[in-house]
Amino acid sequence: MSMYQKAAIGALGAVGTSYAAYKLMFPWLALDSKDIAMREKFMEFVTKSVENKLFIIERFERHVTENPDKYFVIFEDRLYTYQQVDEEANKIARVVKTWNLQKGDLVALYMSNEPAFVWTFLGFQKLGIPVSLLNCNLTHAPLAHCINVCDAKAVVCSGDPDLVNALGEIRSSISGIPVYVHGTDSSSLPSSFTSLPELVATVPGDQTPKEWRTQIQNYDPLAYIYTSGTTGLPKPALLTQLKGIVMGELLRAQVNLSDEDIMYTCLPLYHSTGFYVGLFNVIARGATVVLSRKFSSSHFWEDCRKHKVTGFQYIGELCRFLLLRPPHPKDGEHCIRFAYGNGLREDIWEEFQTRFKIPHIFEFFAATDGPSGFVNLHNKKGAIGRLSPYVAWRDNFSRILVKFDLATAEPIRDKNGRCIRVKTGEPGLLLTAFPPYIKPDDIYLGDKKQVEKKLVRDVMVKGDIYFNYGDILYQDKDYFVYFTDRIGDTFRWKGENVSTLEVANVLSTLDFVLDANVYGVTVPGHDGRAGMACVVLKDRSAELKDDLRKAIYRHCVDNLPKYARPLFLRIQTDMLLTSTHKQKKVELVKEGFDINKIPHSLYVIDNTAQTYVPLTEPLFLRLMAGNSKL
Repeated sequence: MSMYQKAAIGALGAVGTSYAAYKLMFPWLALDSKDIAMREKFMEFVTKSVENKLFIIERFERHVTENPDKYFVIFEDRLYTYQQVDEEANKIARVVKTWNLQKGDLVALYMSNEPAFVWTFLGFQKLGIPVSLLNCNLTHAPLAHCINVCDAKAVVCSGDPDLVNALGEIRSSISGIPVYVHGTDSSSLPSSFTSLPELVATVPGDQTPKEWRTQIQNYDPLAYIYTSGTTGLPKPALLTQLKGIVMGELLRAQVNLSDEDIMYTCLPLYHSTGFYVGLFNVIARGATVVLSRKFSSSHFWEDCRKHKVTGFQYIGELCRFLLLRPPHPKDGEHCIRFAYGNGLREDIWEEFQTRFKIPHIFEFFAATDGPSGFVNLHNKKGAIGRLSPYVAWRDNFSRILVKFDLATAEPIRDKNGRCIRVKTGEPGLLLTAFPPYIKPDDIYLGDKKQVEKKLVRDVMVKGDIYFNYGDILYQDKDYFVYFTDRIGDTFRWKGENVSTLEVANVLSTLDFVLDANVYGVTVPGHDGRAGMACVVLKDRSAELKDDLRKAIYRHCVDNLPKYARPLFLRIQTDMLLTSTHKQKKVELVKEGFDINKIPHSLYVIDNTAQTYVPLTEPLFLRLMAGNSKL
C-alpha cells in the first residue's frame, strides 16, 4: 500500500471508513496506484541507465556480448542474430570512418523497413554520428528540402528502385552530397551514386574500437525525425542520446517487455513510433523484432502466428483494416499478450479487442516533437491515459488542458494574462511543460523561429514555458483522458501529420491560383481527416477546366508526399476571411465535402486518371456510405 493510500485512509479513519469502502467511493484511487507504480518503475529504470551511460548502442553491444546467437531481427522469414547484425553494423562503421565526418555532421537515411536499416543506423551509432530519417513517401521538392535543411553530409538509400529514382530526380538540388545505395551494384546505378555493398565487401566485420565514439554526451543528437505542423515544410525534430535512453525504457515499465518478447513492427522505422518506441525498446531489452516491409492486412495475423509474436504496434487505421477482413477461424489464435499504439477509436476498440482476443491494449498519445505523452494502462476503451491531480503532482513537469479559441487555435487568457484550465468533460488544448531531459530551444534543427511557434509562454506563472501540441483532449470524472481532435493548421491522414500551410503554399505557386485555404475533413470509414483545398482562381471562375485539374494533380504529385495531396477541391470566386483578414476554416471544415451544403464546384482526386473529377451525387453517396476507398 502506497503512502498516498495510507494517508487517504488515515484521513477518513475518524469516521470509521474502511479502505474497501474508500475505494468504492473514489474508484480512481486504485487507478492512481497503478499509474504511479509504473512511473516509479520507469524513473528507476531511466535513472540507472543514465547513470551508467547506457546509450542505445551500448545496450546493443552488451546483448551481442552476452547473447550473440539470439535472434534479433526476423524479416521475410530470414533470421538475423545479434552477432550477425553487429557484424554488418561494424562493416558500415568501418566504411563510414573513411568519409572523414566530423563531430556534429549527420547523414540522411532514405530507407524502407528492412534489416539494412537497423544495422546501418547502428553502424553510425558506433561512430557517434546522428542520422536524419527521411520519409519514404517524400519525393521532388519536399525530399530535397529535408536533405538540405539538415545539412546532410551524405545520403544512404535502400536499393528500392522507386527511392533510387526519386533521389535521381533531385540530384541537381542536392549536388555535392554523395549518395550511397544498399542492395545493388554500381552497374545498375546512376554514375553519381555509389554502391554501398561494394564498399562493405572490402572491410571486416569485427568489433570496432569503442574509442571511435568516446565523445558521446547526453545531449548529443542521436537522430532527427521529420514532423509537419503549423510552420510549413517538414521540420527535423531532435532526438538526443538522453531521450533515446528514456524512450528505450518505456515498454519495460509499461508492458513489462523482456528479452523473451517478440515484437511485430510493420510501422515505418523513419517515424518515431516504429523507430524508438519499437526498435529502441527491443534493443534495450535484448528482445526480438519481426520486421515487416509494410503493413498487410492479409499477412498480419499469419506473420504473428508463424513467429509466435507476443506484442505488436498499431495505429488506428491498421486496426480498422484488420477488422474489414472476413472473419477467420484462427482470428484469436496467437501468442500476443499486448498491443501498443495510438489512434484506436472508441467505436471499434471493443470489436477489435474481442474478435482478435487481445488481452491488453496500451493506447498512448505523444508527438515526435513533443516533450511528453500519455499511456492507458487500464484497458479503458477509448482512453489515451490518465491525469489525476495526484498523478500530476507526482510528475516532475506539468501537463494541462486549457481553454482555446477554435478560430485562432490559441489559448484563451484570463484578465491576468494566464491560461485557463478547463473543467471535467470540457475539451481543452494540451500544453506540456518540459521534463529535464528536453531543452525547449532544441526541439528542431535549424531556424529557432520554428521552435518559438510551438511554445506558449507565461502559461500559469510569469516566465514558464509550455509546448503546444495543437491537440484537443478532455477528461472524465475518473481522470481518464481522451483525444478529440487536432486544431489549427495540422491534421492527420494515413498515419501522417499534414501541414495545411505547406499544402497551401504549394497550390499557391500555380500561376492560375490566386489563393488556397487547406483543411481536413472527415470521411466515413476512414480514420483521421482527408485533405481538402478551397481554391480561388485568378480569373475568379467558379469552374475548374480539365487542363487545370490535371495541372493541379501533377503539381501536387511533384511537390507533395502522397498523404498530403488534397483529396477534395472546392472552387470559390472569393475566399472567406475573418474581420482581421485571416482565412476562415471552421465553417469550411463543418461543411466538409457535402454537395447538399456547398453551392460551389467540388472535385475529388482520381489517381487512375491522374486528375480531379467532379464530385457527383452517386460518388458522394458512396463516400458517405464508406464504400469508396481514398
